[in-house]
Amino acid sequence: TLCMLLICYSFYAVSQTDVSESIKGIGIYIDYPDAPPIVTPEQFDSLINGIDYQEPTVLRTFRKYWQEQSRENVDITHDLFYYTAPLPSTYYDTVSIQEGVLLWIDALENVITNNPSYDWTLLDTTETGGLRSVMIISSSSAPTGVGGSHGAKWTLSNGVYIHKIYGAALQRTIDPDLNMFPTLHESGHGVFGFPDTYDNDQSSNGTSVYSLMSGQKPEVEP
Repeated sequence: TLCMLLICYSFYAVSQTDVSESIKGIGIYIDYPDAPPIVTPEQFDSLINGIDYQEPTVLRTFRKYWQEQSRENVDITHDLFYYTAPLPSTYYDTVSIQEGVLLWIDALENVITNNPSYDWTLLDTTETGGLRSVMIISSSSAPTGVGGSHGAKWTLSNGVYIHKIYGAALQRTIDPDLNMFPTLHESGHGVFGFPDTYDNDQSSNGTSVYSLMSGQKPEVEP
């Protein structure tokens, strides 16, 4: 019908874009004395920055997922670093969210200390001047703050402003297999400002598996 055509046309108009955007972010893999890394640096880079890289439980990399979702209009890459926390993950499981995020700030300061020639000006910023994408990957899902996007609002020792940080593990607590869902979900908050679309009291189905922000599937839906 004409009504159906109008609806379809309207949807098409708002979902198309001629904007091609490249986003350069920074990512840090944090491991702990009691929780060693579960991926190698090469594997970590492939999972975050790869295009066609796959594993048995990972069919889309971080970069590939956002390319698909944006119809090839958004390309997100990250400079990646490793950091070992000074205390066990069990300690960070007992602290407040504010203290948990301070560990992430320490990891960023570690990058400054150990990579003096690193050019922070190449990283993309938001309208507020904060880095556009600050990704923390934890080798354990236990520490406080992992599995969230936080408004750190912190200025590093080199003057770089951290408005938001998002952190996740490369597996869900209910799923021991390697998968990208937690990281992608939190980046939806941290990079694009998307809200959660699941239903906490389960009085409806919300957007269910049809949205990254509510799906909870180990292999993220395209």
